[in-house]
Amino acid sequence: EQKILELKCRNHITTGEARRIFQQNKAKYSETVKTMPAVTNIEDTINAKFETLLQAINDRFERQMAIFADMLQKSMDCICQNFCKIITQCVDPGSSPVRKKKLFSNLRQMSSSITSWDAGGSQDAEDMPQC
Repeated sequence: EQKILELKCRNHITTGEARRIFQQNKAKYSETVKTMPAVTNIEDTINAKFETLLQAINDRFERQMAIFADMLQKSMDCICQNFCKIITQCVDPGSSPVRKKKLFSNLRQMSSSITSWDAGGSQDAEDMPQC
């Protein structure tokens, strides 16, 4: 039984496999070890598994970056649309002074929101109209 356990530990196999090898060969321990196939290049196996893991992580990062880029593009489009609306309404000669004042207030709010994003975000961004 001890020889089976030694064979198991030395060759990294299960106890059942070690017993089967002993029963099949009915030979001495040293002969059984000699007939055992050598462990194939473990370094290649580890490298292949590590490469697969890195590829999966890389794919996930690429997907997240694509989602982030899409969100950023939509946000910038919305900001540009709002900015263009404000500019066109300010230029309109038929607009009342109260409306122009409100538009300039919105423009200031948008510009302060954009600059505060660099500093970690702002509550003003939540108040902006949705696109």
